[in-house]
Amino acid sequence: MEYMIRLWGAYRDKIIILMDQGVVSGVSFLLSILLVRLIGLHVFGEFALVLIIAQGVVAINQSIITSPYQSLYSELEDVKYVKMLKSMQLLIILAISVLCFVIQLVVSFVGFYTLSYNVLPVLVYLIGVILFDFNRKQFYLERRYRVVLIKDSLVMLLQVASVFVAYFWFRLTTVNHVLWLLGSSYFVVEVLVFFYAGFLSVPTKSLLLKHWEFGKWMLGNSVLQWFSGNFYITVGASLLGADAVGVVRIGQSIIGVWNVFIQALENYVPPLAAKIYKEKGWGNLTTYLFSLGFKGGGAVLLVGVLLILFRDFIWELFYGDSLLEFTYILFWFSPILFFNFLGFPFRFALRTIHQTRVLFEAYVLSSLFGFATAHWFINMLGIHGICLGLLVTQVVMQVWYFYRLTQFTGYANHSYSIR
Repeated sequence: MEYMIRLWGAYRDKIIILMDQGVVSGVSFLLSILLVRLIGLHVFGEFALVLIIAQGVVAINQSIITSPYQSLYSELEDVKYVKMLKSMQLLIILAISVLCFVIQLVVSFVGFYTLSYNVLPVLVYLIGVILFDFNRKQFYLERRYRVVLIKDSLVMLLQVASVFVAYFWFRLTTVNHVLWLLGSSYFVVEVLVFFYAGFLSVPTKSLLLKHWEFGKWMLGNSVLQWFSGNFYITVGASLLGADAVGVVRIGQSIIGVWNVFIQALENYVPPLAAKIYKEKGWGNLTTYLFSLGFKGGGAVLLVGVLLILFRDFIWELFYGDSLLEFTYILFWFSPILFFNFLGFPFRFALRTIHQTRVLFEAYVLSSLFGFATAHWFINMLGIHGICLGLLVTQVVMQVWYFYRLTQFTGYANHSYSIR
């Protein structure tokens, strides 16, 4: 008992961070199981397409708002900065809202509908997800880890409860129903937290320019990342239908359970890496990131092997025997997860030394590869083609990160020093 108390005291923050990410990833996985079992693969596939859009929107928001926030917080740590940042976040949300209604009007005018989405549930879901990510980043930077855990647990509990209640009492049958339920759970909690956690202040021109200078390449990264990774999935949806998207999303959900500590790193490592670099220099930063990559890569590799060996058992346990024909998807997502993790130390290093243009270059290469091969891969190989494209784009990016980092060797100035 005494040992456990000492362990908790030594690693309390890291344990809470892992618990929080475990709640978020675990419930997301649980929701994928519930939706597939309760409303079927097709509606789940339609919902997965909205998830892809939401991931792209959050990535764009991160490039402009939260990623600069994580790296600049140690330099601009004051209450006024947070207030101005919140105003910037609301402006981004307003722009996204206007864009959603414009798209709805255009689609209505031309009379073209591919799927039965309504703009309001989609918008509620997008705003909720954006604020969910922003509030998490703010509390993590302020080291209020317990608050994050409580907030995220409440949101996830509301989502699971609402799905059960809606299905058994109101017949959950369409993608719009799903978006209303899950989006409202995000929206109600996160809006209250956003305004309760701090007031707003008009951002200064210098702050806007600082965020833009830091995030301009990351903005391009976000757009190209969406295309490089999700282009295969969207092309797959047009060629193979929503069911194929559902299958790919199931594979991503299963991997997502083991992705808990990887996502926790995204919240924990960037500010820590910036602090190590600022106080101890490049040598200590590379030692830290190499250790992180070696230990984490070994763990991810082991998880991937276990997923492949026990794929039928895992799949049937969660999704039943009606979809066993698709267990081959785990053969693909295990190496995808591994190569994705290998890029984390490279990306952390590049972000810390403010060389975000390299991230942009990598996504340009992977996007060009996607544009050139997606239709051919998918027409030839079906779902296997989607997965092959996702894997190769990961490999292309990691190779480019490594190559460009080695080119910086020998430089030394006030921003970074590789030697």
